Amino acid sequence: AGSFLPYLPSDTVVWHVSQDHSIPVIPNFLGVVITGAQQLVSMTDPWVQTLLSFLSEMVAEEILVLGFVLDTNFDEGLGAEVGFLSIPEVGWKTVSRIEQSPLWAGILAEVDVFLSHRDAVLSRGFVTLLGASAECGVQAFQHKGDLFGGIQFHPEMTVEECARLLVYRRERHPELVLDWGEEHEKLRFNAPLAQKFFDNFLDFIG
Repeated sequence: AGSFLPYLPSDTVVWHVSQDHSIPVIPNFLGVVITGAQQLVSMTDPWVQTLLSFLSEMVAEEILVLGFVLDTNFDEGLGAEVGFLSIPEVGWKTVSRIEQSPLWAGILAEVDVFLSHRDAVLSRGFVTLLGASAECGVQAFQHKGDLFGGIQFHPEMTVEECARLLVYRRERHPELVLDWGEEHEKLRFNAPLAQKFFDNFLDFIG
């Protein structure tokens, strides 16, 4: 949650579901943000089911949910097929807007964003596609009207975080065909988009 908190209100309540499996009782909250730092398609840990139950409850109560890097069991719960890319999608990629949404308000139709993932939504099921890249057909989506939105890329990462992750991916995945010098150079010209996405989300929930 640390990378996301600077973009959220000061009274945001943080729940680490992988450490605390009991669903918190939080009266009068308007929206939920889910971050995906510890997820994998193959995970069957008990907390995964806890979070799935929580998300289902939120959607049933029409509490708005915004998810980051939700390419796992959570998308399967929305009727989408999830799996692995043959080669991880890493580095700065262009994501094109497919359909307009309140989440994308004020953001260009094509944006360069940082990606680092191997899990992917392979087919979108009955969710509405909002954005895609050349390598991954589902980069942003929404479900049940505007109640549940998801983003596959990392709009929240700082330049320093992107640089560290590039080094990690380069060491772990020699099969990646990337100009690492060019990727690092792009860090100078790309700013995080998280503030705009979060502002849109907060405006929408009122």
